Amino acid sequence: MTEPSDKPTIEDLQADAEDGDHDAFMAYSVRSLPALYRYMRYRCSLNDIAQQYADDFCHDAVVKAAQHIREKVASGDEIKISLQWLKTIAYRLMLDHLKRDGRWVSENDFDAYSVGAEDDADSLEEVAKFFEWLPPGEQEVIEQLIVKKLTLPEAAEVMGISADAAKRRYHRAVAHLRDFVVQHGNVPASVK
Repeated sequence: MTEPSDKPTIEDLQADAEDGDHDAFMAYSVRSLPALYRYMRYRCSLNDIAQQYADDFCHDAVVKAAQHIREKVASGDEIKISLQWLKTIAYRLMLDHLKRDGRWVSENDFDAYSVGAEDDADSLEEVAKFFEWLPPGEQEVIEQLIVKKLTLPEAAEVMGISADAAKRRYHRAVAHLRDFVVQHGNVPASVK
């Protein structure tokens, strides 16, 4: 028979961290890092980002999360901690990196669309304008649903949000597309 372990469970660490215990959050993060590393290395490989950045995004995500927890606890607000939450923070750090490098929208992102050769450059420019016009959360849901062709539940899991939240973001993005059409007079061929 095995001896009971004094090591707290991941659920115990999560609960303590949600109550503001910084040490519990750090222990939770250490246990979550292998899964977070795998996720970010995969995401970075999809976007031609050096693997060393994946580790940086993970560490920065833990620091940002710890700061966020401190702020929420200090203001008396509740906070829910999960691996998906850490993944979302790290993923958004990667998106910020891509935006700073001017690589947020690339031709590789639109391979799934069939556009005539003569329209490729113009369509990609239009799509890039459209994506830049959307808020980051809506950019992410469009990327997951349309570009990567994930289902709504799969997209929600990747983004670390509920399927209902992903659906709301998608509907807001469609509404923004309508506004884009009114302002610019056409829908990019690549997003029809």
